[in-house]
Formats: sequence, structure tokens, C-alpha cells
Amino acid sequence: MSGFDESKAKERFMLLNLVRLAGISLVLIAIAFSQMDPNVPAALNIVLSLTGMGIFFFWPRRLASQWKSEVE
Repeated sequence: MSGFDESKAKERFMLLNLVRLAGISLVLIAIAFSQMDPNVPAALNIVLSLTGMGIFFFWPRRLASQWKSEVE
């Protein structure tokens, strides 16, 4: 590694937070669908919730491990 690149670190930090925010948003959309419209199938709400939780918990860790494995 040549040196610490602060702008790259800021971009990665923002990306991690945006990924987490997207996951939370999917869970909140699933909750809103279940409360507002009774015609929405329960399977859709479950899929949205599980996808949002998966994104929130696993994607940031996966991105960080990919960034660690990069040879710079």
C-alpha cells in the first residue's frame, strides 16, 4: 500500500451507509405495504423484509471483505 487515501475511505464509508439505508428502506416498505393495503400478498412482504435484512446485515460485510482483498 502506498498511502492512506482519505477520499477513497470517505466514499467507501458513504457506500456502506447507503447500502444499510437501502436495506432498512426495504423493510419499512414491507411494513407499510402490510399496514396500508390488505390486497398485497403476505409472501411479498416476507420477501421484501428478508431481502432488506439480508442487505442490511450481509452486504456491507461482503463489500468490506472485497475491499480488503484488493491489491493496491
